[in-house]
Amino acid sequence: MNSRSRITTSGASHRMHRPKCPCVECQIEFEYETQTLTPASDFTRTLNDDEVCSLLSGFIKDATIARASLKNTLENHEDTIMSRWKKMSQAKRRAVLEQIQPPIANERAADMQCLYNSPVTHLGSRDSVMRKQFLLPWLSINRLTSSVSALFALLHVRTEYHPHEWACFDADQLSQPWKHEYLKLEYSDKFISMEEACYGSILQHDHGAVRNVLAFPQNTPCRVSASHC
Repeated sequence: MNSRSRITTSGASHRMHRPKCPCVECQIEFEYETQTLTPASDFTRTLNDDEVCSLLSGFIKDATIARASLKNTLENHEDTIMSRWKKMSQAKRRAVLEQIQPPIANERAADMQCLYNSPVTHLGSRDSVMRKQFLLPWLSINRLTSSVSALFALLHVRTEYHPHEWACFDADQLSQPWKHEYLKLEYSDKFISMEEACYGSILQHDHGAVRNVLAFPQNTPCRVSASHC
């Protein structure tokens, strides 16, 4: 058996309940088996309910602390940081950005470059660094080093607005890495709310919500990318 454990039989045969709203936007958020190009059994493992709750609560706590810390740093030291960033050469800016985790690709749309340039097509064989770059497909080191204002614009909007306001954007940007299963994901049949009032909370199958809700596997890359940016 390879390094990736198979999903449970019940999980593999499970198909998500359709939302009541028939529009394409709501329908596609709830479907994962036909969105991915590989079978649902290719998730790394199945999480139990306690593991899902622990992951979500830990994310919300860490993301809240990180966002507050970054916002406080910018409010108190923004002028100094901006001044130093402007004085740096592009090479020095690149050296700083290359230390960021998850790593940022040199160019945007790293998923398409990987798709056409790499002979490796199996998730388990993909380089972990490149796989992490799919979490931020809309960012590039070249863009952030060449434009002085790009980094500060990014920091401003990501700290000013709550993560729930980025949920749709992140889900859309991660659609290709998700579809081609470039990301290493774990499975749960839970639904996760992206609404501000109950952001990150678990919803049951009989919930009435049809907007701002993601299945756990699709929520994972959005959650992880939001925690790093």
